[in-house]
Parts: sequence; C-alpha cells; structure tokens
Amino acid sequence: MNTTRELSEIQPTIEKIVSERKNSSWTQYELQKIIDNSDLDPIKGAIIVSKQEVFNERLHENASGSETWIFTARGNKDNNFKFNGSTTVVHN
Repeated sequence: MNTTRELSEIQPTIEKIVSERKNSSWTQYELQKIIDNSDLDPIKGAIIVSKQEVFNERLHENASGSETWIFTARGNKDNNFKFNGSTTVVHN
C-alpha cells in the first residue's frame, strides 16, 4: 500500500527554506544538505534537489536573475520515504 503524500503538500515549507537566503545564491550541494537535515523526511536523500538552468542563449547569462529549484521526492509503495512527486520553487 502506498502511504506517501504529494510533495506539493509541503511546498510552503520548502519555499520558506529556499527564501531564507536573501543576498546570495544557493548551490545545489548547500540546498540539498539543508533539505536532508530538515525534518521534511527523516531519510537523507528522500528528496532530491536539482537546479533548472535558464539562460539567455544570446547573452550566455542567467536571463531572469532568479534561480529555479526542482525538488523531487522518491517515495513509493516499496520504500519508507514520506513523499512522492515533485515541485518547483523560484529563488530571487
């Protein structure tokens, strides 16, 4: 039986974590470590953080000045992770 919940249920909590950094960008490693050490899911690696790159092809730079982070939960009926699905958060 699958008892996982949709990751989108905790999107506000994830957004709060991401927005705690005000004057600089996150690295994937730093944000992954914060998520792993949070109480969102007690199992490290249950939620994977990846950065979605958005570049202006002509200028070869970040087009929007913001970062888009994708959080992917690995829960399913065969493991003990709490969440499944994915959600996206923009960090300005």
